[in-house]
Amino acid sequence: MFIDKREYELVIDYRNAFQVDAFQDRYTKLLQKYHYIVGDWGHEQLRLKGFYQEKTKNVDPLTKINTLEDYLKEYCAFGCAYFVLKSVEEPLPFKEDKVKYQKNQQSRRKSSYKPKQAVKPKHKKHDFVIRKGQDR
Repeated sequence: MFIDKREYELVIDYRNAFQVDAFQDRYTKLLQKYHYIVGDWGHEQLRLKGFYQEKTKNVDPLTKINTLEDYLKEYCAFGCAYFVLKSVEEPLPFKEDKVKYQKNQQSRRKSSYKPKQAVKPKHKKHDFVIRKGQDR
């Protein structure tokens, strides 16, 4: 099956959990970076989680597919319906659509610009100093 122009195969469909419409509603491009997508049903809502294949380096060990049983026992409702999709193609790194902000530094400078005030010279309080205890 093709999802977002990528081919996936259904590996496990426990209790007929896979529903195309619900999957397409919950699917995001973030899941393209994983080798496997696991979907589980809880409280009539589909939850999706991505997993890497076992030989993938530099990833959290809990996100590898060999920990699937632990994930199902720890995070899913007991006996819940779930499915596992495997990506036929090599996963793509996730590239977030970043919003480019205009950096208008000149207008920032102008808005916070305060003209410098002329520095007044400090005046001494007295023109002369009286020292006590000295005779001249």
